[in-house]
Formats: sequence, structure tokens, C-alpha cells
Amino acid sequence: MKRIYLVRHGETDWNRLNLVQGSIDTELNSTGIEQAKKIAERLKNKKIDIIFSSTLKRAYTTANYIKSYHPDTLFETSEKLNEINFGEWEGLSFEELERKYSHVYLMWKNNPDKAIFPGEGNLCAVMKRVKSFFDDILQKNFSNIVIVTHGGIVKLSIIYLLNLPLDFYKKCWIGNASLSIVDIKGERTMLSLLNDMSHLTAEQVRPII
Repeated sequence: MKRIYLVRHGETDWNRLNLVQGSIDTELNSTGIEQAKKIAERLKNKKIDIIFSSTLKRAYTTANYIKSYHPDTLFETSEKLNEINFGEWEGLSFEELERKYSHVYLMWKNNPDKAIFPGEGNLCAVMKRVKSFFDDILQKNFSNIVIVTHGGIVKLSIIYLLNLPLDFYKKCWIGNASLSIVDIKGERTMLSLLNDMSHLTAEQVRPII
């Protein structure tokens, strides 16, 4: 059996300000550091064969807190795990997006699977790199895999692994430093945990936006 632990990075100031981060290389804020420590503590006694991380600092730093409890565990980064590139949307608030790109942004908000957006263009394009990442690692002899990445990539990972329709993207919320688990046993793939933040304090859990 393979167990895949999907971890979203801790909070950044841009998260707190509701700004589009995408490919911008933001860092964890003080809350994000505490969240990263909490998810690391949660996973400290788990058997982990390898830790993968996005190359962006907010994910890489979170992953390193997990790695601190598993000093002998393999650690690799992959740009395929980087957040969706939103091009000229990056750095804007959701309110600014609604003002400047009302039709396109509303399509993204309501039907992300059909939306065309700046940067990578659409979710199908992003899914290609997510698929490529998993097609590679699932062939390798790792049973317990930690992946530290971003909200959009966690969603697409779940969609790909469980062979769900792309419109599932809008149906779930992935919080900062949350944990989702996918188990693969033979031909059966199961979502065993989704967006769990029970390791965080109430103050460390951001509301759904």
C-alpha cells in the first residue's frame, strides 16, 4: 500500500491579506511558522520514505520543519509542485480581480474547470504537470510519501489520484498547514482524510474565502 500525505504550506502575509500568490515566492509569516511546526509535530512519529516539496519558500520552509523530525529521510523539490501561475493576477486582491477582470474572474470563481486565466491558462495545463509528477513517483518504491505544496496543487492531486472530474476543484477548501491523505492499495484509491487541521489552534485556522 502507498500512503500519500498532502500538506499545504503554512500561512503567509499574502494569505492573510487575500492576495493572489501563485508563482510569487512569498515566505511564511509568524503564524505560518507556528502552523508548520504543528503539522511537523503531527507527522513526527509517522514512517516516511520521502518528502517532496514545491520549490517556493512557503512550501519549502514548511517541508523543512517536517524534515527536522526525519533527518535521514530523502528530501526532494520539484517545480511540478509549485502553485498555479496566474500571471498578471498575481499580487492583486480578490476584490481587485472582481473589479478589473469581472467576467474572467467570476468564471474562475464559479467554474474553474472551464476558466481561461493568465499565466498557465487553464487547469488542464496545470494538471499535465501534476500528472507527470505522480506518474513518475508512483512507479518508485516509496510506500509513505509526504508532499508539501499549495492549495491548488493539493486539489489537483486529489482529483488526479482519485480520477475525479475537474469540477471537484471548486467543491473543496484546502486550508494552510492542512493535511489530506490518499491511500492506494492495489487498484483501489481512497481519500482517507481531507483538509484536516485538528493539529492547529482555533486562532491558526483561517476562514473559508
